[in-house]
Amino acid sequence: MTLVFVAAEEREFDGLLKHLQQIEKPHWAVRFAARGSLDGRPVALVANGPGPALAKAAAEEAKKRLDGVD
Repeated sequence: MTLVFVAAEEREFDGLLKHLQQIEKPHWAVRFAARGSLDGRPVALVANGPGPALAKAAAEEAKKRLDGVD
């Protein structure tokens, strides 16, 4: 299972990105996406703009692209 973090803007992940290993930047239908591992656990970061509708779209895109999400 992949732990998914959702934000409005990429810069909100600046602190977290420093702690990820094996970072990949997949081409998903969102403004920003990154995958990697955090203490050995797979994580995905997605940002798609402000507001609940865009947050929902980002979460749904991650769910569509990943095998399992937490």
